[in-house]
Amino acid sequence: MLDLALSKFVYEHEKVEIDTYRRFLVVFFNIILISLFSIFSVLFLFHGPYFIVIVKMLFNIAAIGLLIAFKNKESHLTYALLVSLLFMFYSLIIFFDTSESRYGFIWILFIPPIFIFLLGYKKGGLYSIIFAIVLIVIGLYDVYYLKNQFIKPIYFLLFYSAFFGFMIGCIIIDYFVVLFHKRIISISITDPLTNLYNRRKIDEVLHKEFKSENDLSVAILDIDDFKLINDRYGHQIGDEVLKVFADTIKNNVRISDMVGRWGGEEFIIVLPNTNEEEAFECMKKIRKCIKQIDFKSIDKLTCSFGVSSSKNDKSSLEKLINMADCALYQAKKEGKDKIIISTMNEGKEIDYI
Repeated sequence: MLDLALSKFVYEHEKVEIDTYRRFLVVFFNIILISLFSIFSVLFLFHGPYFIVIVKMLFNIAAIGLLIAFKNKESHLTYALLVSLLFMFYSLIIFFDTSESRYGFIWILFIPPIFIFLLGYKKGGLYSIIFAIVLIVIGLYDVYYLKNQFIKPIYFLLFYSAFFGFMIGCIIIDYFVVLFHKRIISISITDPLTNLYNRRKIDEVLHKEFKSENDLSVAILDIDDFKLINDRYGHQIGDEVLKVFADTIKNNVRISDMVGRWGGEEFIIVLPNTNEEEAFECMKKIRKCIKQIDFKSIDKLTCSFGVSSSKNDKSSLEKLINMADCALYQAKKEGKDKIIISTMNEGKEIDYI
């Protein structure tokens, strides 16, 4: 039930991406930065060193500039890194500014979640560790060389314990967010019975490949007399047949080919950069492997193939699929266990058996 609910959610929110989540956080943290810089800049106009006021106003201008410039979705990681570094430098200024040193360490603790949630747990974790090492070196220099009385060794130890605790916690949270995202995406594009791509994913692949300049072939496969298998042996055996059939196809196609369940006992193979002769050879291999499957519960299994190719015609994807479907119907009509190829070639249909 949970898988079905997640699949439905993803279907209804097709644009759900982990990058969308990152882009939202970039804008969110950028707005926080602008708000903080604005508030503290105004407050420090009335007290505190003017140098710090100028620095904070410059940071504020930089943050506003980043927010305005953040339009290109493809480069969101660049903006994420810039926002993270902006926040980092600002927190360092507050941390080592004596007038704010009593609460400056709190700002440092925001660095791990900002790095990790904006850049991901791998890059963000790495940047957080580098930042921590730099901070340790500066802190040790401040405590033991400059003899800073405010930063005592015990505070130093507690601070870094909290810092690394925050970092580890954020890494764990972001890891599971990414894992959950991959899970719901996998559910949304996978047929639950055969673990092949479902029709939604295959449609996406077909549209992408059809737009390319290369040849494209499509094969639609249908198990012969599958209804009789269900009627005679039951649907449980029928499901097992579908699983074994799907695994056989998947294990005997090329790396570049995409296999999916088209519906019921029909399957589809998308063959990029493949003309009709090459597609025919691929189907011959699969047909032979299917006939060699040793089912203990049923007799030998056969399959009919309808294949179409867009070698010289890129006018319509629907036409390409329809021609494969018609070729499959012809294979069934002519006695099943056959491969028929219908090729778009200057408006003529050429059939091979």
